[in-house]
Amino acid sequence: MARIYRESCLTMSTVITVTLLIAVGPTPGIGETSVPVKMTYSTIYRIRSRSLLPSGLFFIVHGVSDIQCYARCLLSTRCLSVNYKRANQMCEMSTMTVATASSATSIDLINNDEYHFMDKMDFPAGLGGQCADSSDLEENCRIPGLQTNREDPSPVPVTGVETFVERPYDGIESTVRSYKGERCHAQHKCRNLAGFNPMSYCPVSRFDCQSNWTVATLSCSEYDCFDTANVRYMGRVSCTVGGTVCQRWDTNTPHTIGAVVAASIASMTTSNNWCMPIRYHRPWCYTTDPNIRWDVCPVDDCQ
Repeated sequence: MARIYRESCLTMSTVITVTLLIAVGPTPGIGETSVPVKMTYSTIYRIRSRSLLPSGLFFIVHGVSDIQCYARCLLSTRCLSVNYKRANQMCEMSTMTVATASSATSIDLINNDEYHFMDKMDFPAGLGGQCADSSDLEENCRIPGLQTNREDPSPVPVTGVETFVERPYDGIESTVRSYKGERCHAQHKCRNLAGFNPMSYCPVSRFDCQSNWTVATLSCSEYDCFDTANVRYMGRVSCTVGGTVCQRWDTNTPHTIGAVVAASIASMTTSNNWCMPIRYHRPWCYTTDPNIRWDVCPVDDCQ
């Protein structure tokens, strides 16, 4: 017979209660109690403290505990290991393990005081909750404290560049709504930028939690970042942080371009809908949604 124990596992900064199923014999009779077995964090989790696997990153989750990070990886068919950063509760999921990285790319764990690495095969299966024994990631399949709808969208492939997906999606100071912790939006990102010409793209996928993810595109050109010092952007992103397609600068449909903006772009080539930092501190655009006049665009700052 299996008995449920609730074990308090001490982490670096918090106490987390984990429910484990342990075979111990007959269930106690009336009046009997099961005594919790106290274990240290490292006893239950074979974690590589102060270590980071820098290869194979495909997805980042923000604002989750370490337990939720490991549980989220269990629900992803692509996730084979995680790097967890407790300082800002960031969970980096990777398609590699130490074994595959060492044999395939000669990349191994590196020392990093801020991160903790763990192989998926070392996770307690019970962390998956009701989803542990099922590939069903529909809306009814939940982990307590970690609301997740379906599988994450697949990263957009770009030749010569490593790409990944960020969800929950925080967006960038949208003028329309807050995207803090948004799970029905995902932003596709480039691990690095390459030296080729930019192309028109929209890195945001949207999911209405009942159908499929919208198609996203990436450019990953060296021009696809925002130069904050000089307030300059030469990339070609063509949608807002919410995934709405931008309006062309040479039209007044569905929104009339303001006189001040019109004067600023008079000498520019405007037969496109690429975001620009015109008289604003971030790239933005008018939108093709009649109900949203303008919004900022999903462009990361240059490093």
